[in-house]
Amino acid sequence: MRAFTVSGKIICWGLVLLLTAALLTAFIGSFVSEDLKAMPAYIVLLSCIAFIAAFMLLKWLTGRFKAFFERYYLMISLGIVLAVLALNIVFGCILRLTPLYDFGSVYDASVNVAETGLLNPWNGSLRDPDYFYYFPHNLGTVSLLAAVFSLVKLLGSSDYFIAGMVLNAILFAGSVGCIAGSLKRTVGKANAVFGLLLVLLCPLTYFIAPIFYTDGLSMLFPVLTIYLYIRFIQAKDAKGKLIFSCLIALAAAIGAMIKISVLIVLAALVVHQIVSGIALDRPVKGKLMHMAQIVPSILIAALLLFGMNTLNTAFYASQTDKGRAADLEMPKLHWVMMGLSGSGRYSSADYDYTRSFPAGDERDEAIARMIETRLKTNGFSGMVKLFARKTTILLGDGTLNIPDFIQLADDKTSSLYELTAGEHKPIFSSVSRGYMLAMLFVIIMGGISGLIKLSGKRLTNKTNFLSDDKINPESAEFALRMIPKIALLGVIIFFCCWEVSERYIMGFMPMLMLMAAYALCGEAEILEKERIG
Repeated sequence: MRAFTVSGKIICWGLVLLLTAALLTAFIGSFVSEDLKAMPAYIVLLSCIAFIAAFMLLKWLTGRFKAFFERYYLMISLGIVLAVLALNIVFGCILRLTPLYDFGSVYDASVNVAETGLLNPWNGSLRDPDYFYYFPHNLGTVSLLAAVFSLVKLLGSSDYFIAGMVLNAILFAGSVGCIAGSLKRTVGKANAVFGLLLVLLCPLTYFIAPIFYTDGLSMLFPVLTIYLYIRFIQAKDAKGKLIFSCLIALAAAIGAMIKISVLIVLAALVVHQIVSGIALDRPVKGKLMHMAQIVPSILIAALLLFGMNTLNTAFYASQTDKGRAADLEMPKLHWVMMGLSGSGRYSSADYDYTRSFPAGDERDEAIARMIETRLKTNGFSGMVKLFARKTTILLGDGTLNIPDFIQLADDKTSSLYELTAGEHKPIFSSVSRGYMLAMLFVIIMGGISGLIKLSGKRLTNKTNFLSDDKINPESAEFALRMIPKIALLGVIIFFCCWEVSERYIMGFMPMLMLMAAYALCGEAEILEKERIG
């Protein structure tokens, strides 16, 4: 086993410290911030405490009956994944909704392409005929949904909402399976069951399916990329590593076509590979060879993403006016500018400002000037406060805006509607926030514990996870400990620089669940070498 270098420890210490500070900001901010929806603080706090207690109880039970959960792991895990799938479909049917706003535009266009092959086959078939001129990045999602809707049409059905909902339920169930698979391959089968039980405790777990917009559809891909990377590390030969390199690239590329922020996880793999290379006690050549292992995945992902974007652009090019597309497409700096105003959320005034200029240098310069002005106006302390507010909005709300989506339901008389978006919405939202804060709490405590152990001090007489003679920087255990942390830190940094919303963390919710489950795994179990295949 390779020793863990001092420089590697320092880098890991810095990354974990930054993430812990950000999560503490969100945790505290959720109780005091005026940027979040007002919820009964006592319900949020009691829910948080109750969920933490439930986490600990479930962890004890899975440890106490470890042999049982290991023996029946496949049956239990498959049952839970199928239950999540089935309940999402059933509840999605009950809460069937009418897609509106961006969700509605993407849904309508997907139906149009499936039915006619055209985005906007006749006047009025899109609520906003210019939508995809402004936001062409959503065409990847249109292509995915249109492919599924075309299959449904071929099978003789025209209920495209059910098709989209079932697709989303399958993708989310797949993300739950990836949580179990990642834990099984690093900390054993009993802990994998614990991770699945943690997912079942989440109030939002059962209401993902009807929200098959970019955030929901992308939930699988961050955690799938992490799972495939673990398989890459554990591959025994060059052929296995090449196969999983290709699969990592494919997962990241498909996810990025739906939601570009999925690429943050791929970037986290690169950072981890560099950090683990630095941490290895090897000559420089050995470190560089270790770091280079991720290069095939990056190159293949870039080629796949380029190829898919090229095909997507070519398909829709004949349906759009190139000059109009160039005039109307929102420049990327627009979202940076908008993220510097107020709380960093959506601003209709900023859209009006951007659209008031003709496309080209004049518009780009105007946006750049506004960014410069807002940076100067905020100053250093103002930017720190703004980033704290945006981190709290991203992680401190906990509802992922799911109750707001459910309010679009066609049938507002069902008990499920009353529970989630009707009369009892404040309670449901408060409990959902309590669950998110419970996850943040255990991740924070895991981070603090890691910092103490990283300093070489023992909390107990158990194995010291990051002591030089115990940790292998090349191991899957170390990867699962660090990659989600690096990715989450990247997500926070990205949305601190971008427009922010409570729902933008939805795509990374399974990754957060994985982090919480892993944070609660005992140190002795983390390093226990079980035969897993």
